Amino acid sequence: MLFLLPIVGGLGVAGTRVSRSLFHHITDEDAILEWAQVVLYVAAGAFAFFNAVRLWRSGSRLPAIAWFAFTLGCVFVTGEEISWGQRIFGWSTPESLRAINRQGETTLHNIRTVLNGVNAVLLVGGFYGAVGWIAAERLQAKGRSFDRAWLFLPPFFLSSAFGVVFAYKLSRLTVFQSSRYTIVRLGEWAELCFGFGLAVFAALVYKRLRREDRGAQPGRTP
Repeated sequence: MLFLLPIVGGLGVAGTRVSRSLFHHITDEDAILEWAQVVLYVAAGAFAFFNAVRLWRSGSRLPAIAWFAFTLGCVFVTGEEISWGQRIFGWSTPESLRAINRQGETTLHNIRTVLNGVNAVLLVGGFYGAVGWIAAERLQAKGRSFDRAWLFLPPFFLSSAFGVVFAYKLSRLTVFQSSRYTIVRLGEWAELCFGFGLAVFAALVYKRLRREDRGAQPGRTP
């Protein structure tokens, strides 16, 4: 069911285009999908931070650093989604930033060079999340699986969420290069899927790390 959710949901969001007002209500700035993204990225960042702390305390330094970088990425995305509080508190955009920002907001991802970098991260991240489980299974089949692969590779059922992001960004790069309203707004669903994949993946790792900690306690069976 979770594998199908990003695909079926995407078709549902696209289907609302028959009603312009409903489509606006779902996909516009500060609308349902965007605030849902904020919730998911906050959740992903929180779980990622706790994962980083647990790994650091257990002596797994490199995985801890990776998960801390994950946390910072979620903080950045969350801040960008709410324009670092501008939409909440209503302050004006500095003129120097307004001049280079496509939407005239206090954000970085609407600056062309930064936007290209963000799109590249989403493209690569979507591909990694969509096919990482294949690499893990092939390594395991050849007897070369690495220890604790679950710390770095999302499970199969999340591959569709990351696959939606990859497919959308790839199509924007190759087929739908013009900034048509419908195509651009459908990107909100793709970004929501990415947040969903990250949040669930981070929560699963958090749950497994807690189980390991409990198993390591005296008197408990792993």
